[in-house]
Amino acid sequence: FQKIQEKIKSGKKLSGNDVILTIDIEYQRILEQELLEQLEKTDSKTANGIIVNPYNGEILALASVPGSNLNQGLYSTEQSRDYSTSYNYEPGSTLKPFSVLAGLEENKITLSDKYYCEKGEYFISDIKRKVIDHDPYDTLTVKEILAYSSNIGMAKISLDIGKEDIYKTLKIFGFGKKTGIPYYNEEQGYLKSIKDWDEYSRISMSIGQEVLATNLQLAMAYSAIANGGYLLEPRIIKSVSVGDRKEPISIVRKVAEKENLELLIEALKMTVTDGTASSMSSDEFCSYGKTGTSQVFDNNENKYSDSVFVASYAGVFPCDRPKLVCIVSFLEPDIKYRWATQTAVPVVQKVLNKILIKDRNLAIAVSDE
Repeated sequence: FQKIQEKIKSGKKLSGNDVILTIDIEYQRILEQELLEQLEKTDSKTANGIIVNPYNGEILALASVPGSNLNQGLYSTEQSRDYSTSYNYEPGSTLKPFSVLAGLEENKITLSDKYYCEKGEYFISDIKRKVIDHDPYDTLTVKEILAYSSNIGMAKISLDIGKEDIYKTLKIFGFGKKTGIPYYNEEQGYLKSIKDWDEYSRISMSIGQEVLATNLQLAMAYSAIANGGYLLEPRIIKSVSVGDRKEPISIVRKVAEKENLELLIEALKMTVTDGTASSMSSDEFCSYGKTGTSQVFDNNENKYSDSVFVASYAGVFPCDRPKLVCIVSFLEPDIKYRWATQTAVPVVQKVLNKILIKDRNLAIAVSDE
């Protein structure tokens, strides 16, 4: 340390290279501020969020709250845990778009196909399972099932799609495998092998149960929806000053056809204009996304909890040539704030509004020419 101080005083250049992160300090500040404010309001255990550029995989903000006071030292790994990359959870309804996409890719469904949603309660006798919707619905199109997040509708859609195609789509979008982000103790999630699926699993997977994911995995999957069908590796380092070397964009693989993604996006737009994220609807800009309110499985009781939830929202902005993908989650909010529309959606809305104040150009579509 004394040698370093002597070099600084003498004006000599220290050994080593400059490392520039992809983090935007303003985005980071806004995300942390909004997460913390909502954490306190909803009395959640933790909250986390991530903002990604869907065209190059750059992580523009990454936050977990409550944070730790570094002046007091760190005494456990939990104090330094980044929940966006190292917390596996059943994502619930934010996973539903990928089952719908599986059906579109294989020409097994269309957005206008209709399904009877049993007015809120559906008992499947052969597997002895009851599927319940938050609100009772009669007959909905596939587009409406996604926008209103009908579990019953998704269960019936999954029967027409088949477990093999749902599994294939989840796998190709990167679920169950690490994203490859460098320098992070990243969790890989969990995607059950197709040989272990049964009819119960087919329904569970279609509504985001029996599968574990991190919000980083979700962010990269939604980025692939937004960028025309390419799964990217996330980037946290922008450049290293070794001959001004820049970290390259890394495409993992193509995951879907653009025309099918455009159909899926139409349904996700309806989620904002008329569905479970309607509070995001704005006259100033267009966005799309999907809510998720997932029950946490209680291992002690061997059933899903009636009081412990994770409320999430995956948002993409703007609709044309998207520039930001934002995922936020709240773990164990007070029961009265368990729904994503109450807890997660308002945070993404405030984050985007504050970012837009800083940069109005974000809402301007870029020409393909």
